[in-house]
Amino acid sequence: ASAGDIPKIVELIEPLEKKGILTRRGREVIEAEVERGLFHVLERDGQLLACAILKVIPSGDGGDLDDQEEEGVWAELGCLAVNPRHRNQGRGEAMLGYLQRLALNMGVRYLFCLSTHTMQWFVERGFKEVPVHVLPESRMQAYNWKRNSKCFLKPLSNTRDLDAQELFWGA
Repeated sequence: ASAGDIPKIVELIEPLEKKGILTRRGREVIEAEVERGLFHVLERDGQLLACAILKVIPSGDGGDLDDQEEEGVWAELGCLAVNPRHRNQGRGEAMLGYLQRLALNMGVRYLFCLSTHTMQWFVERGFKEVPVHVLPESRMQAYNWKRNSKCFLKPLSNTRDLDAQELFWGA
């Protein structure tokens, strides 16, 4: 995303924030996240179709998986939103697929998200619900207990596995 996308991002996510579906973030926060390269957008003909944040967790702050053999790099997927006029057309899946591949290219082994409303959507796309204590320490400390979001985790191994999983999305 670029600075020119900020008004469109605000317009897309503000109604979802008001409904409590997304965490409220001020325009200044969005500007900072865009500047840091965290926001990603899907556009067609100048129209914003979807947006999301991909935030890599600093190395050494890995999560607490019982079966984790080696520490891997973690990333959080957040603020995934699809333009209401383009929902149910695969835009969310396109954004998720792109961000999973981007995460893999950045060395991410574990992708997680927090959700209060779209849990089944993430489960259908290979995420598993996990307890909050599994999150990386810095994210666990910032977890909003009042919001009571569910945590979902997806291990990332390679693009071939992602391709195979995507064949069954929505099936």
